Amino acid sequence: MFLFSIVFCLKAQTLERVLFMTDRSVYYAGEEILFYADLISESHEDCPGLSSVLYTEIIDRNGMSILKKKTLIDHCKSSGIIEIPKELITGVYLIRSYTKFEKNLKPNKLTTSVLRIINPTQKAEQTAK
Repeated sequence: MFLFSIVFCLKAQTLERVLFMTDRSVYYAGEEILFYADLISESHEDCPGLSSVLYTEIIDRNGMSILKKKTLIDHCKSSGIIEIPKELITGVYLIRSYTKFEKNLKPNKLTTSVLRIINPTQKAEQTAK
């Protein structure tokens, strides 16, 4: 019985995957990011239905999470809006989305996209740093 539980736990980590999309990849500070996600099973057949919450976060170049958002998953679909803070500096960021099951995977296995955020009000000396 113990061996079966271990095998099941290892298998459960790969039962669902998130397909994540944003409306575009370049934003201005203060804008909203519209996102949509589908949960698929490993075999791409039916909805796994294991998770009810989608976690989405924006990560800076140092690997620190600067924004987090939770959205409900309904019928293996989720969508939402993340508002970019007006004071966020110009740069390249990552946005990633995952379920609680996927959180146990290595970070480089999570669905991740690159975002370019531009802050036109940012001072020139901040950009130089």
